[in-house]
Amino acid sequence: MSPGAAMHAGCRVQQTPVDTVYERPEHPCTQGSSAAVPVLDARLAADRRALRAAARQAHSAAKRP
Repeated sequence: MSPGAAMHAGCRVQQTPVDTVYERPEHPCTQGSSAAVPVLDARLAADRRALRAAARQAHSAAKRP
């Protein structure tokens, strides 16, 4: 399996095999990016919307002092 990494603001935030980055994103930024990919399955789309909301919330919380 090929190595993969996710970057955020110039820092590596997740380093796992490529499939894992897509199947089980760990960092909120990676989760948000994965959730932004369009899907046709309605159940998966609902899961993605929930992930996007959680990623936005985590990103907002990280910006606060």
